[in-house]
Amino acid sequence: MLLRDVIPDEASWCQGAFGRDTDGKECHPRESSCVKRCLIGGLQFLYFTYDGGNMDEWRSARDRMKRILESNPRIFYGNISEWQDTATWEEVSKVIDEFDSKAKGI
Repeated sequence: MLLRDVIPDEASWCQGAFGRDTDGKECHPRESSCVKRCLIGGLQFLYFTYDGGNMDEWRSARDRMKRILESNPRIFYGNISEWQDTATWEEVSKVIDEFDSKAKGI
């Protein structure tokens, strides 16, 4: 599964929370009620496990996202959430595509 599968469009993306339910309330990105996710929430959905068994994969994905944002034309201060909470959907969508292309080895 790719990040684009988790955040396919602007309607499934959120700002100001890792995840939101249909009422717009904050929720954990892995909860079944979650219908919107930010970039970190999407990574948590894909790579984070409650038992901590996936930590290497989670860290690797998070670090890959940071490297992409560091090369982004907009200023990035090392905090993925802060960057994405001030980003436009167009910027986020491009980052998702780049993240997925690196995940697929393209």
